[in-house]
Amino acid sequence: MEIVKQNIGILTFHRAHNYGAMLQAYALMHFLDTKGYSVEIIDYWPSEMREEYLWVPNFRYRNFLSRFKGLIKFLIGAPNELKRRKAFLLFVSEHLRLKKHRPYILAEQLQQLKYDVVIYGSDQIWRKHPFTLRFNSVYWGEYPIQVKKKIAYGASSNIINFDKDDYIFIEKMLKNFNAVGVRESDFARILQPYFSKSIEIVIDPVFLIDRNDWAKLISSSKLQIPRKPYLFFYHLNYNPAIIQSVENIARNYNLEIVEVRGRIFPFKVGRRYQQTASPIDFLKLLSNASIVVTNSFHGTAFSIIFEKDFFVLGAQKGAHRISNILERLGLEERMVQNLNLLAIQPINYAEINPKIKEWQNLSRQFLINAIEK
Repeated sequence: MEIVKQNIGILTFHRAHNYGAMLQAYALMHFLDTKGYSVEIIDYWPSEMREEYLWVPNFRYRNFLSRFKGLIKFLIGAPNELKRRKAFLLFVSEHLRLKKHRPYILAEQLQQLKYDVVIYGSDQIWRKHPFTLRFNSVYWGEYPIQVKKKIAYGASSNIINFDKDDYIFIEKMLKNFNAVGVRESDFARILQPYFSKSIEIVIDPVFLIDRNDWAKLISSSKLQIPRKPYLFFYHLNYNPAIIQSVENIARNYNLEIVEVRGRIFPFKVGRRYQQTASPIDFLKLLSNASIVVTNSFHGTAFSIIFEKDFFVLGAQKGAHRISNILERLGLEERMVQNLNLLAIQPINYAEINPKIKEWQNLSRQFLINAIEK
């Protein structure tokens, strides 16, 4: 008898011009591919998300002076912005298999899509949007309707302090799901009273596939990396003091600096600044670095995957997400306040890797069980 593959859709932030967002979507899809499922990204990209990544920035929420400064920066940085944008769109087209698809903008367009299973996550899909200050109920399982089973995997939020109305919404929405796995333990504790089954703490999707899988993806990059050993600095929150600390540590250890930021800074030029790196280029730069300094969750995750000596410096909004994974793996000391005072000791990955493997296996099993049972 021929075995019929389950038809699985993934709802996540796959079009965000953010390295971690695209790579976690790729990893979840690739893992499910290897298990023999028929998988596709549900190409839902509502207007409030599109506004965050417009080619011409949205100045609606700024005052006059901020608009004027923003416009000048945009005009100067436009060539790099266009090149970076093309790199992200190419990744979506080629590696997320959305080459010929036009995104769904309205929730109602998803209503009649049919899947055996829809997986919601990973990333901050259960966040409040920074512009609207509202949840998007699509990512909480309201749509599509014609689905046999709905699973949350690695869902996260940008806040963990909810008000009374938020909890009413959360309790209602969690009833849409057959199984829930979240990325952070503190988030799981908050949600657990509102869900009838046990909420699991699962590893981020970038860990579901192995280092060799990432290496195969990296092999397609044409980017030339520096010949001299370098420190890879990936940061999302601009802080001059942190930049000074990174420059000091690079000088002390005779390393060049390769810097990738969360967005284009038009006045930063030179080989230090890799402002137009594609998601695959990002992986190549990180995987070949001698040291990694970051304030990003996925910068931290990929540093662990590629067994890098890394430090989390200046994490702000994402601090609780990063501290969760560091505590789970016994790497709390890698979140530091000042690199100038740091005596760098290599991470013993012989001790760390078994912990990752155990968590990876538990998370894989949770996902497969949630799909099959």
